[in-house]
Amino acid sequence: MQQHLAILTYLIALLAATCQTPAQTSPLSHDWPQWRGPNVDGISHEAGWDAANPRELWRAQVGPGHPAVSVVGDRAYTLGYRDSRDYVVCLNVASGETVWETSYPSEFGNADYGGPAATPAVSNGKVYTISRHGLLHCWNARNGKSLWQRDLRKTLGATPGSFGFSGSPVVHGNVVFIDVGVVAAINRTTGALIWKTANHGAGYSTPVPFKFRNRLLLATFPAKGLIVINVANQKLVAQYPWTTYYDINVATPIVSGTKIFISSGYNTGAALVELTPSGAKRVWQNKAMRNHMATCVLRDGKLYGFDEGQLKCMDLATGEPLWTQRGMGKGSLMLADEKLIIMTTKGELVIAQASSEQYTELSRTNAVDSQNTWTMPVLSNGRIFCRSDKGDVACFDVSGK
Repeated sequence: MQQHLAILTYLIALLAATCQTPAQTSPLSHDWPQWRGPNVDGISHEAGWDAANPRELWRAQVGPGHPAVSVVGDRAYTLGYRDSRDYVVCLNVASGETVWETSYPSEFGNADYGGPAATPAVSNGKVYTISRHGLLHCWNARNGKSLWQRDLRKTLGATPGSFGFSGSPVVHGNVVFIDVGVVAAINRTTGALIWKTANHGAGYSTPVPFKFRNRLLLATFPAKGLIVINVANQKLVAQYPWTTYYDINVATPIVSGTKIFISSGYNTGAALVELTPSGAKRVWQNKAMRNHMATCVLRDGKLYGFDEGQLKCMDLATGEPLWTQRGMGKGSLMLADEKLIIMTTKGELVIAQASSEQYTELSRTNAVDSQNTWTMPVLSNGRIFCRSDKGDVACFDVSGK
């Protein structure tokens, strides 16, 4: 009875949230509140910024880990590890000074990939975080006070993969969506479980809410392949089996109309899948784009992303590679104003034109000192935030002012 009441409350909230689906986010909003931005697509609508002359504003040290920076207003949020604890850190975007930090006991994990991995989500004065060990926390965004927490291993029966949990929380309406093998909807205010699916095996990806035929669906990429869920009734709409060594499906699915792009590393490759009334069918599948960790971005039917250790442009419709640029390692990127904002493995901030014709570099800056920089850069309100695995955060002014 209690769960039925929770689902009814959720459906009422869902009706109110339908007009706020990711595809309808205002282009005037330049906050970057969660993993891959407001629409979970790696794209900012911020325009007119200075790509040629990034100017360093400040640096901060938050502790080792891989979460990206989430930015809302004049505050930036991320996580790091030190002294056997995970730290949630709030920084002033103008100065880099710590506004507040809070922590909880944790373990570092794998020596090469340790520390927290999931990016925080910020919404309506609250910050949501997931630890590698499955602790979901809700914090007061103003002062860092703990509002509620859930152990997802106990609440959902989730079992971490070899590298722990790394999929980020995604806020949509009154719900926090998570994928820890078990996909779940959590009430963002109370932390109550609204619904959960069966266990699909823990991967490392983040769920993407999207509209399809007037239904709100959720695409996610757990251990054994792509699954698409009808949020209203939790039924499985489609699935596409996908096997990667060690179950390392990391890249976030990219939704484009009726089609979904998925990719993974270890020489597995990529596929474009089309949703049909009866499920999903393959459009193409090849090894021309192997997203080991970083997710591609999509512009005008062209994908830009890291095929293992090389940057590549690919035609989404056909899977045909258009150009390749070497020398950046297994980097990461986002898209804004027809430009690619790239972090190389060595910690260089590179800005290039997003063109399918050829690779054209606009600027290159030494941002952070590391050999394992896998965290995506973030543009928000005229500033680019870069973060290394060592926990160095660097902020660059690209406002042109």
